[in-house]
Amino acid sequence: LGPLFGIDPEGFGAYQMFFRAAYLEESLKFAFLIYFCARLKDLDEPMDPIVYGAALGLGYAGYENIGYIFSVDDYAGMWEMVVTRVFPTFMHLGVGVIMGALISMNLFRQFDEFKRRLYVVLALMVPVVLHGLYNHFIVEFAMLVLLFLILTIAILYYHRREQNKKIIEK
Repeated sequence: LGPLFGIDPEGFGAYQMFFRAAYLEESLKFAFLIYFCARLKDLDEPMDPIVYGAALGLGYAGYENIGYIFSVDDYAGMWEMVVTRVFPTFMHLGVGVIMGALISMNLFRQFDEFKRRLYVVLALMVPVVLHGLYNHFIVEFAMLVLLFLILTIAILYYHRREQNKKIIEK
């Protein structure tokens, strides 16, 4: 489709990976996190948006993986697809945690209106960019999955440490 309209294949691939796939998927997760989860009365601690973001990421990855796995006809191909879809599941988990961390900073850490709006914009744009980079460069950079996992663990550790400090201070 891209070459038909005079678009170079690399640029069309970047469009497909960043805007068509990443922006669509991350905006769906963002909408659920903002419009449903952030309005829950049980969302009352800084760790809660991170947990909800991780759950949304894993839920979306599970829904996406069902389609991929059952698109394969033979049993051996299904298992190969299961193994192939492990890394995208970690990516969805990682960007869900990042999105949740930015929403958490918006809800619990900032009282300045500009910074709060900035965190909302970043909560959508940072996961879109990371997801697009993952989609675009996964063939060349398999280590990107490991970086997502390390970043996810670091964010969870940081927020858990902050919660422990507040508990000890009380």
